Amino acid sequence: MRTTSRLAMALVGLALLACDDNSPGTPLFGTWNVTKSEYVGVGDPPASIDVIAAGGSGTIALNADASYDATIVPPGGASERSSGTWSFTESSLTMRESGSSVTWVFDRVMEGDTMVLSGADAEFDFDGDGTPEPATWNVTLRPRP
Repeated sequence: MRTTSRLAMALVGLALLACDDNSPGTPLFGTWNVTKSEYVGVGDPPASIDVIAAGGSGTIALNADASYDATIVPPGGASERSSGTWSFTESSLTMRESGSSVTWVFDRVMEGDTMVLSGADAEFDFDGDGTPEPATWNVTLRPRP
C-alpha cells in the first residue's frame, strides 16, 4: 500500500513538472503532431530539408511513463517508427531510441501550445546515396486535437 501511494505521488509530481513555466496548462505528456521536421546539413555545401513541408507527416506520443513512440512518413515513403525514452528540463528535451545508441538532445522552447525543438545532432541522407550525412535536427510540435 505504501509503495502504491509513493508511486501515485511520484506520478502526480511528474504531471505537475510536465507543465512548462512559460505556458501553464500545456502538458508535455500526450500526442503531438509534427508540423516541422527539418534537417540542416553541417557539411559543405550546406543542405536542408523539411520532411513535413515536402509532403511528409508525423506524430509523437510523449507518455507519462517516460516512453515515447514516434511515426514519421516521409514524402512518398514508408512509415518510419521510433520508440524509446524521453526526459526534459526547463530548456531541453532528450530522446533515447530503444535498441540503439542514438540519443537526441534538443533545446526546447514553448510558444503557447507549440513546442519548438532545435539543435539535436542527427544524420540525414541528403544526396540519396544511401549514406547519411551529419545534420542538425529541428522539430516543431503541436498538440494533437
